[in-house]
Amino acid sequence: MTLDKDRFPIAIKPSEKMGNMIHISWMLHNQCNKRCSYCREFNWNGDSGWLKYDQIITFVDKVINHSQKDLYHFSFTGGEPVLWPQFDQLCHYLKNKGCEIGLTTNGSKSISYWENISDTLNWTCISFHPESSNEDHIFNVVKVLANKSRVSVRLMMHKEKEFWDKSVAFGEKLKMADDCSFIFVEYVPLQNDFGLHSRPMVYENWQREFLEKENHFTVLPTKDVINTHRRDVWDYTTYFNDGTSEFCRPNDLVANNQVNFKNWICHIGLDLLFINHRGEILKGACKQGGNIGHIFDPNLKLPTKPQTCGVNFCPCATDILIKKHRPGYFDEF
Repeated sequence: MTLDKDRFPIAIKPSEKMGNMIHISWMLHNQCNKRCSYCREFNWNGDSGWLKYDQIITFVDKVINHSQKDLYHFSFTGGEPVLWPQFDQLCHYLKNKGCEIGLTTNGSKSISYWENISDTLNWTCISFHPESSNEDHIFNVVKVLANKSRVSVRLMMHKEKEFWDKSVAFGEKLKMADDCSFIFVEYVPLQNDFGLHSRPMVYENWQREFLEKENHFTVLPTKDVINTHRRDVWDYTTYFNDGTSEFCRPNDLVANNQVNFKNWICHIGLDLLFINHRGEILKGACKQGGNIGHIFDPNLKLPTKPQTCGVNFCPCATDILIKKHRPGYFDEF
């Protein structure tokens, strides 16, 4: 996407078909089996340990009973969330409760593991890390999941040419996965020191030109594939000051440095809860508004008002994809 400096976002709004939903985004722990050079140690060093299964189930039941929403959507991140020994058990429990489940993963678990939980997932976001990912294995994981859940593959675009070329080549390989339901693939610009204080990576001119031209594609099936998990919880629209709008793609906004939401009115805490690796509950990964409580709190009270944003760079896709608007625009929100 070519950036027009005179065109800037004024609001992000969900589709009406999403209904009365709460999204619980959960960083189950901070342990990971990869050590990507662009990722902060905090995201993989494992100092948080494991939460107990019974503790998590107690909190899940509490949120469902308290919130009285039409839909409860749980999405899990880490670290690498599937390293938690009882993650598969949790997925089956949530599915039996009627919840929707999303997962961000590096896909490194065995094929049999993915076959076991594939029916529980509504969407899966698989990150391809060119420094360490096995192309053949990730390709097979994509094929297992793509006929059961909505799958996206995030090709991490490393600045070093060796790894850059590896991500590009894997994207070409994915275009041949024509025996699956559709797969959404995007070339993801990296952030330096990924986390709360991350900033966009500075690329060479030829790399920036590639990212502007080749920011995503969709692999469509060549045969009739039945997919029972077609609901899209990421159906948001970005509205701009020139009166135009487009499907909201957080990575595009980050790459174009259009995620300065300072002083915006944001519905984190209302449409989104974020749980960190210690079990602390926040309105969003951005930590705006401070801690709400802990999953162990017996008298947990959830927010009732939107949050005024205080940060000038929002690096988290989940936080970006929450209803928000610039003051003076869309005040009917």
